[in-house]
Amino acid sequence: MSKIKKKKLFFHCGTINPILATELELINYALKNDDEVILINAINGLDSTYWNPFLFKPFQNLCSSKFERSIEKLKKNKNFKLIYFENENLNPNKVKIPNLSSISKLKKIKFDNAPIGYGIASSIQTLLKDNKPNLALKENKVLIHRKYFTSIKIYKFVKKIILEYQPNEVFIFNGRINESWTIVCLAEKYKIDYFTYEVANLKNSYYEIHKNKLPMFYDYNIKFPKKINKLKVLRRKKQIDRFINKDPIFFNNLSWVNHTLSFKKNHLPKNFNKKLRNICIFNNSLEELDSVRERALTNPNKSPNDIIFKIIKKFSKNKNFFFYLRLHPNLIVKNILTKNITTQFKEIIKRGKNYNNLKIIWPEEKFDSYELLKNCEKTITFGSTIGFEASYIGKPVICVNNTKAKVTNYAYFPKSLN
Repeated sequence: MSKIKKKKLFFHCGTINPILATELELINYALKNDDEVILINAINGLDSTYWNPFLFKPFQNLCSSKFERSIEKLKKNKNFKLIYFENENLNPNKVKIPNLSSISKLKKIKFDNAPIGYGIASSIQTLLKDNKPNLALKENKVLIHRKYFTSIKIYKFVKKIILEYQPNEVFIFNGRINESWTIVCLAEKYKIDYFTYEVANLKNSYYEIHKNKLPMFYDYNIKFPKKINKLKVLRRKKQIDRFINKDPIFFNNLSWVNHTLSFKKNHLPKNFNKKLRNICIFNNSLEELDSVRERALTNPNKSPNDIIFKIIKKFSKNKNFFFYLRLHPNLIVKNILTKNITTQFKEIIKRGKNYNNLKIIWPEEKFDSYELLKNCEKTITFGSTIGFEASYIGKPVICVNNTKAKVTNYAYFPKSLN
């Protein structure tokens, strides 16, 4: 029985490595399987991209040069078709942008009945490093307009390509930012399987790919083996030990920022009282997933800040309990346009002043999070990896708003604050 040839559509808009390398690997794999590949080059012609929001020309030129060199050999393959993005030069005066006074309104924007607003909102929040940015500011309005027109241009052009070439599958990076979310909307509209991929934080450039799902909402369905291989378990334990103990050789293979390097080892906050029932809370930065459709529809009113301060308030009259709120290191990053601290940060400062049973550890402070784990009775997290680390060293963990790894039984997953 002969293999059914598939048509696979890829979209590239000028990205950092190793995303381009991953795209090329997926394309080469498809061509080896004798599938047809359609690649859209949209480095030029858009109003804004995630990696180049204000179209810095030298960055565009660098991306174009690297892209053209990378696909030189692919052009010789009969199953490979390269399409350059055609800018329709939409007249801003003819396209009315709705009144966008809040992120919630931005999420509701639709074009051709497609919910493109989620992608625009997600890009805005991540670029500004703020889950509730002030959209009335002139500089924010300019960025929103750029993202809005970019989404419409991508939608119209990719729709035309889909109708003409009838691809069976669409491949896009990440899926939540406006350039790729717009294509997800089209894939869902025309009932085409779409594949989102994420690049691992490793120099070896591993990646994961998910069908008809955004990577951040994929259920991993972890299964435990019926028979335990003790040798494999010991090897894995050694790897985990190296991670927990921050082995520098192990971390040399990681491309992510290792925040633990800034910790002052064994350093606890001043006047840490070991006689109290100390609880440490590790929050997360809100902006990245706040406007992803699945999160927005399933948890519209669940703010980590609200949850944190409800817990602290509940124990405010019990002098036996004391809370340490360790702010995520990413919260030190300021808005790229205004250079102001984020709304999330401002809210924590304002609400934190009301409680005497709380010590806030600011992102830039050098206290050792692992020493804090060891000296606290329990740990509360919102899905960050430090929850796994706390469990590994034998500390009880309460995990809020994250059920991905529930099957591993590493934490208690409460259904309510009670």
